[in-house]
Amino acid sequence: MGEPRGGIEVFTARHHEDHAWYYYPAMTSEEVLIWKGYDSDEEPMAPPLHYSFDDPNTPLGAPERESVEVRVFCLLPKS
Repeated sequence: MGEPRGGIEVFTARHHEDHAWYYYPAMTSEEVLIWKGYDSDEEPMAPPLHYSFDDPNTPLGAPERESVEVRVFCLLPKS
């Protein structure tokens, strides 16, 4: 199979009772959700999992969910 294009590692996860899930049902198109995806000081690295699901409370005819992923690198000097 070889190395993935771009050298990107792909992670999978299995359900565990200690997982914490967060749900933001009232977000508007004026809001954004930001999470830290990588910290070079974390050992071992634990990338955040993100997921989508069908919400049975969504009204009929509601617009489809839209998602944009933007990656930003912040290089900070060691203190």
